[in-house]
Amino acid sequence: MSAFGGKAAVELTRIDLAQSFYLASNLATTVFPVFQGGMLRINVSGTYTNNFMLNNSATNTINAYGNIAKFSGVLLSAVSLMLSSLHPAP
Repeated sequence: MSAFGGKAAVELTRIDLAQSFYLASNLATTVFPVFQGGMLRINVSGTYTNNFMLNNSATNTINAYGNIAKFSGVLLSAVSLMLSSLHPAP
């Protein structure tokens, strides 16, 4: 609760190395879609419409974790991206 009677602001966490992974189901609620070297684990199959910002870290990772995910947002990076281990949807 804030001093003004409303809910306290939730601080969003970037996808960094402070944790071993961050859950995709928490995007935009507790996880900010900004990669800073961490891993996003897809724990729920579905379409993710978030726009993602990526730093130049080689450890930025999306782990499907056995689920199917479609990303329809923008991947924005100041450096060239190398996407690997991608499998197109049937």
